[in-house]
Amino acid sequence: AHDGQKQFAEAAAEYQRALEASPGAQTAEIALATALARGGHRAEAAALAEASLTRTDASFDPWLAYGQGDLRKWPAIIAAVRKAAQ
Repeated sequence: AHDGQKQFAEAAAEYQRALEASPGAQTAEIALATALARGGHRAEAAALAEASLTRTDASFDPWLAYGQGDLRKWPAIIAAVRKAAQ
């Protein structure tokens, strides 16, 4: 929402909070780099983007699991259905 309203400092602060919740989440890092660049902090944005795109460790990124919905709960769901069907 802040990005859409060109409130880049506010957007950057929210993306930073997202990174505090999930350190190393590439989606939040790239969004933060974009907000920083759009807000005129190009050197900081470039350094963050470079670090994010060249990292070799596999940090968990919650955004990548977003489209799966409750799929992570599938084992418990199917176990409950099987129990009820007995």
